[in-house]
Amino acid sequence: MRLLIFFILISGLSMLNAQEVKQEYEQKINAQQMPAEALKYLENLKIEKQKMRYYKEIDGAVTSFESKFRSKGYLYSVEFNENGMLEDVEIEVSKDEMSSVIKSIEAYLNTTFDRHKIEKIQAQYQPNSNFIHIAPSNPDAWELIIATKNTTNKLERFEMTFDQNGNFLKSREVVRQPYDFLLF
Repeated sequence: MRLLIFFILISGLSMLNAQEVKQEYEQKINAQQMPAEALKYLENLKIEKQKMRYYKEIDGAVTSFESKFRSKGYLYSVEFNENGMLEDVEIEVSKDEMSSVIKSIEAYLNTTFDRHKIEKIQAQYQPNSNFIHIAPSNPDAWELIIATKNTTNKLERFEMTFDQNGNFLKSREVVRQPYDFLLF
């Protein structure tokens, strides 16, 4: 009986840990493979779009579609679910564009990790927000990719989300795809 309880407990903990891992796989697709509702949203987006690319993204059991493009110096990422409904809009920004929020985030990172480096910052907008199409301002959340070194000097990456004031919301480890498919 103890063995059964131990097995169930370990299995449950493993499932919880698996949900905290970001293991995305992106596949480039053409516009015809995007959901029709997603294409309609992108067409109605009133900003100049340069170098538009489309992707099918698989993260565990969840499939989504994404469009990436540049506009006025910013890199946009617009994500949709399988039915073409908008999930979020992310705009890559620099530390300077975060104003005082970066201080709160860096204070959290300094207390959580001995060594860290912010690799990427995105202003994140939810579908119901008042999204300003020209430049990022007052986002719903901040999504950062953080590279850290643990006590054994092993490099780890995390996708961390903070609210608009810089308060920590959630984190998940980023697992890079293996490059076994590359042929030299």
